[in-house]
Amino acid sequence: MLENNPHYSAINEAFPHIGSKMRSYWGHQDFVRYMAELLHDTRNGQRKGFPFDVVVALTSIAEDHCSHFPELDPPDDVWSMAHPHLR
Repeated sequence: MLENNPHYSAINEAFPHIGSKMRSYWGHQDFVRYMAELLHDTRNGQRKGFPFDVVVALTSIAEDHCSHFPELDPPDDVWSMAHPHLR
């Protein structure tokens, strides 16, 4: 699934370490947590951030994952996924 996704290809080309983790986490709850960590600042402002096109690609892939694996859909409280230590 991911290998045929142009958004994944763009991410994997720009950030191969992220692409590798996404591929290994695909279809698991770890994918949902990982995407939340990528899309929300978990480093107290120390993260540089992604280029806009990568943010769009990450968001699209996260939505694809939710549609393929609705049982893993994050809870309504997205902050609990980004900051599991606050639960």
